[in-house]
Amino acid sequence: MDELDAIRALHEAISAPDMATVSRVRARALALIDELEASAAVGEPRGSVRDPSAVGAMSAPVTARPADSTIDLTLTEPVGMSGSGLRPPRSKAPLAAVALVALILVTVVAAFSADPSQELQSGLPERSAQELVRLAGLHPDRPLGPGELLYTRVLAANADDGGAVEVRDVWITPDGESYDYYRMIDSPQAPLPPVPVDPVGPLLPNRGAFAGLSYDEVRTMPTTPTAIEEHLERFHRLAPGTENAALVVANLAALTVAPPDVRAAAVEILLRWGQPVGEATDPLGRPGLLLLGGDPDAVPVPRGWAVVIDQTTGLPLAVAIRVPGPADFAWQRTVGWLAFGPQEVRSA
Repeated sequence: MDELDAIRALHEAISAPDMATVSRVRARALALIDELEASAAVGEPRGSVRDPSAVGAMSAPVTARPADSTIDLTLTEPVGMSGSGLRPPRSKAPLAAVALVALILVTVVAAFSADPSQELQSGLPERSAQELVRLAGLHPDRPLGPGELLYTRVLAANADDGGAVEVRDVWITPDGESYDYYRMIDSPQAPLPPVPVDPVGPLLPNRGAFAGLSYDEVRTMPTTPTAIEEHLERFHRLAPGTENAALVVANLAALTVAPPDVRAAAVEILLRWGQPVGEATDPLGRPGLLLLGGDPDAVPVPRGWAVVIDQTTGLPLAVAIRVPGPADFAWQRTVGWLAFGPQEVRSA
């Protein structure tokens, strides 16, 4: 590889800055520098064939440099070369310099040509994906005992509410029956009504209050992402990555009655399905990592979904469906969203 090869390699990296080319050119530049350093140590130009008759007229042999010395790149005229008409041997200095420049610039090209999703994955705000999954699995579950209910508060809004928000206080039995107490507030920023001490309203039939699943199903759910995906697709016809599947998985991850391994696997599923787009706040102003997934370009309505994950707990804060793409995303532009509030096991 001479100067022309190095320049051509550098040009390839700039004109087509894909990661495969960047890696290849970086490796070639590093290999060239190593070869130059090795050849300088023994005093032989790489790949050269000397004319025996010219050896005496060229210069004295170059002795190997000490291991702790630096490479001298100063251009000098060989002994006996002045006015001889012979072309001096090519110095390694320009070639080394070109290789070094190629290495530096190709590293810069790599930084600017990297896949944005790779940049985001490698620099997730505060927590990596693996750390979020680990955090989600640290929360102990609280199964329901005899005579106990799961109290949950969820805030919900949809495009037809004109900005108003529904506050849902729900007490769920192990059979899936529930006491539902719904109230409206003017906006997500409005003061929240107090939490009732006792269940309010009549006991309603089982409507899938545990994220659309039964209590026993939540408690015995598989503990790996793939197995959960297969379970939801087989028994609930929820195709992986779709908005309806994401809605159920986000609710599953938020349930305190779900085993820790199930919650961790559910969060891992959301991170697999969704694309992290950076830090954001949920409809209630709580900060977290925003994931967008699904099919935001579907017609006649977008079929994307959004989830905000709390980076201190690893658990979902809110989920939305019918979400447009990142450029047009806003909570008020979704068909509907749910924000998860406190949960507590209480006596009936």
